[in-house]
Amino acid sequence: DKNRALAIEPARSTPPLKQLVHQGIGACVASLTTGKMKNFRLDAFKSWAEKLESSKAADSWEKIFPPGRLMYQALRSVTEYIEYSGTGGGLYRPLFAEFLAEAAGALDDRKLKALSDRYAELGRQWSALADAALPDAVPAFRKAKEQLAQEAKVEPEMTGGFPLGDAESAALRRELKGRVAALYEGEVAGLEALRTWL
Repeated sequence: DKNRALAIEPARSTPPLKQLVHQGIGACVASLTTGKMKNFRLDAFKSWAEKLESSKAADSWEKIFPPGRLMYQALRSVTEYIEYSGTGGGLYRPLFAEFLAEAAGALDDRKLKALSDRYAELGRQWSALADAALPDAVPAFRKAKEQLAQEAKVEPEMTGGFPLGDAESAALRRELKGRVAALYEGEVAGLEALRTWL
């Protein structure tokens, strides 16, 4: 991570709130579509969904995360980075929805309120994906999820090795692929709605 400290001086004048909201949403749209880091753009979700299951790509999940330690670490990372790594849960979408709701109230803008509702729902879907990545039906995965929720650093013991065989691993990847693909479509629709508001 790169960190920096900034000292913000008081502004000499305050731009109109609508202009600030417009610029903020514009920056969001730009970063999701043309951002410098390809992994942080919206099309990365589509690529991820394609590589989760039934992909012949060299970097498909089946090839780089075979059942075992590597797949466990990948699944755990899905849950960790969507729900806990400073995101506020739901991959920042609830936080963005809160911003949109505040802006909607301040500007008396019904379209922003609808956008807020859309992003709140996307946040719930991201949280559901994080939950599905470590299914409760697998005791070791449920334990890992509980530890993440308690901000524990110790991974659960995988008594007897990785708890899923090839078929179960493929089924889980298939389920996650469907969820990520649906989230990609929802994110694209949300982004288009943001563009329309601009």
